[in-house]
Amino acid sequence: MATRTRKITQRELANRLGLSQMTVSYALRGSEMVSRQTREHVQKEAARLGYRPNSSAQAMRNGRFGCVAIVDSTEVDRSSYFGGDLIGGVHDALLSRDTHLTIARLPDTELTDENFMPKILRQLMVDGMLINYFAQIPSRLVELVEQYNLPAIWLNSKQARDCIYPDDYQAGRQAVQHLMELGHRKIGYLDHMSDRPDHFDPTTNVHYSVLDRFSGYCDAMRDTALPVHDFLGSHMRMWDDPLAVVTRWIKQPDRPTALVCHDKRVVTQIIHAALAHGLSVPGDLSVITFEDINKCEMGMTMTTMRQCWESFGRKAAGVLMDKIKDNNQSMPAMTLPYTLEVGQTTCAVKP
Repeated sequence: MATRTRKITQRELANRLGLSQMTVSYALRGSEMVSRQTREHVQKEAARLGYRPNSSAQAMRNGRFGCVAIVDSTEVDRSSYFGGDLIGGVHDALLSRDTHLTIARLPDTELTDENFMPKILRQLMVDGMLINYFAQIPSRLVELVEQYNLPAIWLNSKQARDCIYPDDYQAGRQAVQHLMELGHRKIGYLDHMSDRPDHFDPTTNVHYSVLDRFSGYCDAMRDTALPVHDFLGSHMRMWDDPLAVVTRWIKQPDRPTALVCHDKRVVTQIIHAALAHGLSVPGDLSVITFEDINKCEMGMTMTTMRQCWESFGRKAAGVLMDKIKDNNQSMPAMTLPYTLEVGQTTCAVKP
């Protein structure tokens, strides 16, 4: 039977090198408390001898694990999908602080059980959490975060505190302002639904952006005494029959000359219907939406209010690390601005 090779300890490494254990510790951490030559020598010998720091022992000494978790829901409609950009931003920001990133997915059905305790909270294993729940947030999860006093920042979720999210209200206003600068005065708004709730509630399935983008649009229109054109009208849903819904609107003789669209899926439907009925985009209809990049639709790059998720991830990781450093002091809610990227779907209004 093969025997397991015993790992060398830091004390043994120090004895072999003829250095104090404190000097070796500083060198392994890359601290400038020791010379560059000493750091390189210790690190080279540590690698040669197979020394690896014991993170559990370090955690017992300083109370920190050097690890942060991103917490996702197992339900796809409760956690935002950011792709690799946000994860990359978080990872790189943590790496610069010598902190590891792990992923935890919580089974929401079990969070309703008062006796269920997620492992990430049941055992001491991370210094803090980035919680990626944007809607239908289980009250049990909120209670557990409060109960265990674990530093946490909510991602893309509008909370009273300890959260970071895009400023969708201001982005809605800025989208309208761009269209106005192009001469448009008859500007409509297109969303998945028109029966929006009166206020945001994170326990429902409606993301805060549904209200904030529309509110920004409405306020920008009213500031200049222009009428609001809510695309769907009263109590209609886009996905009942999306192409039929947008086609009915396209045929209206008094339709707006420009549209602010909630997201790319809506844009796809409206551009398809417009082109199918002989309308030019952007000549007859300018379209602006909210996306992380100005992707190509029907051969055109979109004019978009862009949120850079890589920068968002870096900022979120930095905020969480500050919260950990400050012994979990409450942090004010933080909003990040969008950037206007002009594509091929907007142009000046026809004279």
